Amino acid sequence: MFEGLHVFVSDDLLRVNAAETGWNSDDIQIPHRIYVATAGPGRVPQPADYQVRFADAPIGNSYSNNVPIPFEVINLTAANLPIEIFSPDFDRDDTWDVDEPLIFLENIDGVLTATWEVRFDDAGTMPGAGDEFYLKTFKPFSAQDIFSFRTRAAGTDATLAKQELRDIYVVPNPYVATSAFEPRNPISRTERGERRLYFAGVPRQCTIRIYTLAGELVETLYHDSSLDDGKVFWDMRTKDNMNLAYGLYLFHVDSPEGSFVGKFAVIK
Repeated sequence: MFEGLHVFVSDDLLRVNAAETGWNSDDIQIPHRIYVATAGPGRVPQPADYQVRFADAPIGNSYSNNVPIPFEVINLTAANLPIEIFSPDFDRDDTWDVDEPLIFLENIDGVLTATWEVRFDDAGTMPGAGDEFYLKTFKPFSAQDIFSFRTRAAGTDATLAKQELRDIYVVPNPYVATSAFEPRNPISRTERGERRLYFAGVPRQCTIRIYTLAGELVETLYHDSSLDDGKVFWDMRTKDNMNLAYGLYLFHVDSPEGSFVGKFAVIK
C-alpha cells in the first residue's frame, strides 16, 4: 500500500502463448508444434517472442551441419536480433525439408544454448517469401521489469455535468406516509423514527432549495462531497424545525454547472 494505491501483481509461468503463435496468414495451412528444445547444448527455454521469416531461396546455413536454410529467425524481444538455427538433415539430402525441426540457439551467459524447437508437418506446401511464423510466449517477471503509475486528480466535466442535471430525482416520489430506508426509533419500538427522503444524482457541489407551490421557502440544503456521492438526504423538517405537511412541493438545484427545477409529492 503506497500513496493511496494497493497493487496486486500476478506472475505467469514461462509457456507458449498458443493463441498468439502461428502463421501471419490463414492461407498457410502447415500445422506446427512447439517444444522446449530436445536437442542441442543446454536446452533452456527463454521468455521471448520470435519471428521466422521465409524466403524462396536459401539465405543462411544450419548451425554445425551447414545445411542451406530458406529462412531466418529473429528474437523480437531481444532488440530484433537474429539467432542461430540448427536443423537436423534427417534424410541427408543437404536440403531443408519442411518436416525437419527448427532448433533455436541463443547466447545465454556466453554459452550457445538450445532454447525452443519448432516442428512443422509436411502438408505438401513449402513456405516462401512473405510467409512468417510467430512464436509467442507468456513471460515471468524479471529484474528488468518496471511498473509505472500515474494518477490524475478527480474532476468534473462541466458540459456533461450540466446535461446530467436533468437526471436529478427524488426518492421516494411520491412519499407515502413512510419510506423503507428510514431509520427505526432507537429508543421506542412503538414510535417511528426520523422521516427521510433523498435527492439523487445531484452535482458534487450544489444548493437545494425546497418551496411550496405558493413560492414559500421550506428548507435549504447544502451539498459538498466526493464525486461518487450524488445523494442528499433530508429529514423532511422545515427551516423552522417543523414536520413537513402533506402536499406538492418544488425543488430548485443550483450548482456551478447550472440549475434544475423538479417537484415531488408527500401523501398522507
